[in-house]
Order: sequence, then structure tokens, then C-alpha cells
Amino acid sequence: ASVRTPSDRSIAPVLRVAELGAVKGATPRILAALLPYLCALPAGTPVNVNTAPREVLAAIVGNAGGESLEALLADRARKPFTTIAEFRARLPEGAALASDIALSVKTSYFYVTIEARQGATRSQARALLRRGGAAKPGVVWQVVE
Repeated sequence: ASVRTPSDRSIAPVLRVAELGAVKGATPRILAALLPYLCALPAGTPVNVNTAPREVLAAIVGNAGGESLEALLADRARKPFTTIAEFRARLPEGAALASDIALSVKTSYFYVTIEARQGATRSQARALLRRGGAAKPGVVWQVVE
């Protein structure tokens, strides 16, 4: 295994969210605030507008805050979006998307956590699964703790 040097980081993909600490201007406070909304995946991946949390949608959709964003979330809970065109059409009045190129209504990656306990013994496993086509999901990585 090789160790990535600081100069490598400027051109290499992020393999772990913790690597963002090496980004100029990224403070522990900023990273702690962003951590619930970040993940490192092995490939460029669009944001799923059907599962994105409120804060992520607020960053994606311009001019949609407060009540209009809550209305969009309630609308999504009643009927998930089937296409990005439908997502765009159902945006609140006055809201706008700068671009929809990095958006999707599907998810390819799934983070799974399994915990087992028997008496005082506890075991946990975590895995990243990738769905591709009609085949069963593949395991990207897994850790047993």
C-alpha cells in the first residue's frame, strides 16, 4: 500500500471523508458541521433528490427556504420523484436549480450497518454496497469490528 503525499491530494479522488481535513481552509468546526451530509464513494455519484436531507436540498435548490422547502419535502414524502424533470416541475414557485446534471432519483450505493449482541458480547459489521443493473448488489468494502 502506498501513502498519499500532500501533493497527490490535490488531484486524487477523496477515498475517506477524513481526507477533507487536508483541504486548505477546512477547519475541524467546518468538517464537523458537514460530516452528516458527506460520504466518500469510489466514483462520481449524483445526489438522489428522493433521499437527500433537508439541508442538502436547501443547498441544491435556490430560493427555496423555510416554508417552501418544507412544502417540497412534504410533497416528496407523499409521492417520490420519478424523474429529475418531475423534480424540477414540482419545485415551489420562485425556486430554481442552477443545474440538474449531478442529480438523480435513484441510488447506486448503500451503506449498511449490522450489529449483533449476545449477553455482554457485541459485534458490528459495516459495508458499502453498490447496485448495478439487474445483478445482485456487490460489496465495495466491508469491515467487521
